[in-house]
Amino acid sequence: MNDSASSELPLFPLQAVLFPDGLLNLKVFEARYVDLVGTCVRERRPFGVVALRHGSEVRMADTHVDMEQVGVLAELIDVDSAQPGILQVRCRGTRRFAVTETRQQGDGLWLAHAQPQPDDDAVPPPALTVSPPPAETVLDELPPLLLTEPAQVTSTSEEALLMDNYLLDARRAAIATQAGGERQAHDAKRRSKRTRVLAVAFLGPIAILATAAMVLNRNVVTAEPTSTVARTPAQVAELVAPAPVAETPPPPVPAVTAAAPANPVTAQLAAEPVDKLTELATSGNVKAERDLGLKYLAGDGIQANENEAARWLMRAAYRGEPTAEYWLGTLYARGHGVPADAFQANHWYEAAAQKGNRRAMHSFAVAYFQGWGVEKNYSEAARWFRSAADLGFVDSQFNLAVLYERGAGIPQSLTEAYKWYAIAAQGGDKESDSRVAVLATQLAPADLALAQQAAASFKPAPMDQNANLATDAPSTDG
Repeated sequence: MNDSASSELPLFPLQAVLFPDGLLNLKVFEARYVDLVGTCVRERRPFGVVALRHGSEVRMADTHVDMEQVGVLAELIDVDSAQPGILQVRCRGTRRFAVTETRQQGDGLWLAHAQPQPDDDAVPPPALTVSPPPAETVLDELPPLLLTEPAQVTSTSEEALLMDNYLLDARRAAIATQAGGERQAHDAKRRSKRTRVLAVAFLGPIAILATAAMVLNRNVVTAEPTSTVARTPAQVAELVAPAPVAETPPPPVPAVTAAAPANPVTAQLAAEPVDKLTELATSGNVKAERDLGLKYLAGDGIQANENEAARWLMRAAYRGEPTAEYWLGTLYARGHGVPADAFQANHWYEAAAQKGNRRAMHSFAVAYFQGWGVEKNYSEAARWFRSAADLGFVDSQFNLAVLYERGAGIPQSLTEAYKWYAIAAQGGDKESDSRVAVLATQLAPADLALAQQAAASFKPAPMDQNANLATDAPSTDG
């Protein structure tokens, strides 16, 4: 909310009070509030929460609505579409505002001129009352100590006698220690001398014998000529044979296809004119909302406008329309019409994929493979590529073959890789043609025949037309 009094703030009247820093969970299903949430998500702006004095939260005919004059701004924390047409919204209160003037739009949404209100002054907590420590007890008041040690010697002569005896004992101990150390040093010196004598007596003859052997070996004379090593014919052939020629390594395994999807083309869009779609979409027709958003996205019959495309696709997506969910996720991935947001993109991709949209399956698999917005997971990537490949999506068939050839997320199998490359090649993928030729040279004849038979007998699973565009081509770039 701007601080100027001229800015209009969308209001959400409730029979509850939101405080600053408080949390609020909302279940949104009315079209006016679905649009409000969509606008706040797209533009990253708050809305106002005011308490109702009179009236109902749900729009009802001929019902007077009276609101409090002070509300709190609410910023979105999380928005989820658990069921088609129903939003679960979590928000946090931020700042108070005063309502100066209100008006109601045609769709029933309340708008207000609002003035920000200052925060309440911080009130420090009351100081703790600390009682003074109790006065120290006078030692004279304590009872006398019970002595358990023997009484001290008081006689001076007895003290001197004890000290002399102690010093005498200490001197004797020092003399004994010194004498013992000298004796040990003398014994160690004798043992060392004896060891040296024994070592000389033992090693001397060995050294003499070793020296004599070296002299004899150096002056030995032989009358035998040096013999020539005889080689077998096989060894001779090995010596004269040419060096082996290094084999040319096979082409490297290709990378997974992750091309950005192109906008829908005219053949994939509804034939109704824009005016008719606008009328139907405004009345709440979810398919018209989807088709109008796609027309704005493609610029079909109307000036291309990604902001309007996002607005209408968001309305349809929040009501559970799979194709709208996929394209809204794509807009979040591009950052067109809405802020770039990998989390939101994958949220909508997953929602559409769960309903059977094969483009969304492919894009969600690419996100798992690259670790874009989700933790990298080759097994999940392979699972979603397989789901889209079974529905005849060529790019997913190619990527599934790459994962089989690499052994990424699934057990490595050149037979399965050949099969899916061959299926993708039948769908028109040129790079798959080259991989088919390469793998044909690496497979055993029996495995090659098995893979060729599996590719020839492949038929795509039936595609849910309610989750995909009716004119969705089998080979796409998304």
